[in-house]
Amino acid sequence: SGWRAWLAAQDIDYRPRPQDRRFEDYNLVLDAAAHGLGIALARPPLTADQLQSGRIVAVDERVALNPVSYWMD
Repeated sequence: SGWRAWLAAQDIDYRPRPQDRRFEDYNLVLDAAAHGLGIALARPPLTADQLQSGRIVAVDERVALNPVSYWMD
């Protein structure tokens, strides 16, 4: 998961909890974070406008590469 990669890059153990929320749609992740339901891993190219407008805020400047790739046909 993205959280697993981010936490590993910070040398923090990943311990999933049953109450953690998971979303299949990245837009829902951002909406949940914007509505105060938790924090989200942000993909800078997809969130720059929302960060600039203040809809979401960065809670940390640290980054990690996402091990997931996407291809479009």
